[in-house]
Order: sequence, then structure tokens, then C-alpha cells
Amino acid sequence: MNATARRPSFVCIGDLVTDVVIAVERLPIVANQAQSVRALFIEPGGAGNALIMAARLGAHAIALGTMGTDEYGQAAYEALHAEGVDLSWVQRAPGETSVIVWVIVDDAGEHTFLAREGYGAPFVITDGVRAMLSAADLVLVPGYALQEQRMAAAVMPLACQAAAAHVPIFVDPGPESSDPSLRSAVLELLGLSTFVVLTGEEAMQLSQQPSEDAAARWLLERTRGSVVLKLGARGCSVYARDAEPRLIPAPRVAVRDTSGAGDVFDAVFAVTWWHTRDPYQAAQRANAYAAHKVTQLGTGRRCPPGVLPE
Repeated sequence: MNATARRPSFVCIGDLVTDVVIAVERLPIVANQAQSVRALFIEPGGAGNALIMAARLGAHAIALGTMGTDEYGQAAYEALHAEGVDLSWVQRAPGETSVIVWVIVDDAGEHTFLAREGYGAPFVITDGVRAMLSAADLVLVPGYALQEQRMAAAVMPLACQAAAAHVPIFVDPGPESSDPSLRSAVLELLGLSTFVVLTGEEAMQLSQQPSEDAAARWLLERTRGSVVLKLGARGCSVYARDAEPRLIPAPRVAVRDTSGAGDVFDAVFAVTWWHTRDPYQAAQRANAYAAHKVTQLGTGRRCPPGVLPE
């Protein structure tokens, strides 16, 4: 990369969840049928994956949101701190609980999620938060933050603050984009985005278009920048203004667990784009890191190292 010497600040808004990863023999889990648990561990999930990945790439990774002081929230908090993530802007108080996601993965690499909402005071936007956001280099807005009980009301004001300061905004609507109650908020976020990054299926659901290509073009008309479709084993497609769409193939790997791969992709794409201003180079590198992630079980600290092994 033609990297600048300056370390970029990478801010994630919300989605600071705790993953409880449970590896089992097979899915679905059926009542009255016993099976073995292969592994069980607690990791930062959601935006925690992107923050850890950004920190490992040398960015100043900043968590902006809420977490609990319960044992699950504390475990994720300590793991993020150990990875060098800046937690100065995380709001938490005694008695508050974190969002928990039980990630159940079987031997075939299939997974399912069970979620429990966190409880506590809503996120408060202070003058310090506004100033920090305005000085950021990159902001990632996960769609889940719009559903997060303690963060939902703050997401749009925070995104608007960053947009007003001309900070590049990366929006990943995620599966929440299919929720009709969130559609207007997601569309508003699209209008602020420098990049919209989502799966082909999510793009079709959000746009209500019959194909990935039609969905990407529909999204492109509603953003300030470009659209990147994450296509799993096929890689990703980049739709930029005044250019033909380009498919960037992904490395072929044996899949163990796809959990967190999309978050890894988002962080690598954003940080690499900041250094190079080349979305195609960013997409190629993001594909490589996401491919490495799916070969590993689990999320959080199970994300790829800053430099991939040969």
C-alpha cells in the first residue's frame, strides 16, 4: 500500500455486543437429542470484530456506544482493551447489561444466533463525543445499531455529525435492512454514506430489486459514494460512479465459521481505502482477510492477525 505515515482514527457507532460462541456437532439442535459441545468461549462480537481488526491493522480503533458491567459485558470490555481498542467513549454504569449473542456453530460451519438485549441508560451525545467524531478519519455505522435499545436514538445524530464534518462514512445495513420499521432510517443513512457495504442478499431485500446488479445500482443512486456487495465465496463487487462494476474474486478456502467475516471485511476495506483511496485494492485486501476469518472458529480475538500468514 502507498500508506500515509499518519495513523487513521476508525470509529464504530454502536453494536458493542458480547458473543458467546458454542461449537456443537450439528444444527439444528433438536429437543431430547443429546450432542457434544466442541468448544465454548466469550468474545467481543458485532462491531468488536471490526474494531479489533482495525486496531490490528494499525488504526486508532475507537468504540462509541454502550456496554454493560455484567460478567459478559466485562469480559468483552477487557478483551477489547487488551487488543488496544480505545474505550474512552463507551458509556457503562453499575447494574447495566450488555447485548449478548449466542453464536452456535456446527461442524459443517453452519451457524445460528440467539440474542438478548442489553439494559441501561440510553447513550448520551456530549460535546466531547461531537468533537471526537468530527475529527475522525473513518466512521463505520452497523445497521444493528438502529435496533439497539440504548443506541437507536443516537445513531442518526451521530452519523449526521460525522457527515457535516466531511468524515467518510461506511454504512453496513446488515440483515436489519429487511426490517420494515427500520427502512426509512437505513435509507437516510445511505444518503450520508461514502460507501455502502452489504451482502448481495441484503441489497436485494433493502432495494426490493430482483437481482444483485439491479439492487446495487438502486443503492448507488441513493448514496454519496459507492456500493460494495459482499458475495461470500465469489468475493465482492464494487459499484463506483462513472465506472463499470467490477467483481473482485475471493481466495478459495475451507470454511469453518463465517461469523464475523463481514465485520472483518468492513474494517479492512475502510482502513485500506483510507491509505490508498483505491476501492478495488481495498476490496481485494478485504476479501483476503475475510477469507482467512472463515477458516477460523469464533469471533473477536479469533479475527485475523494484522499481517496474514503466507
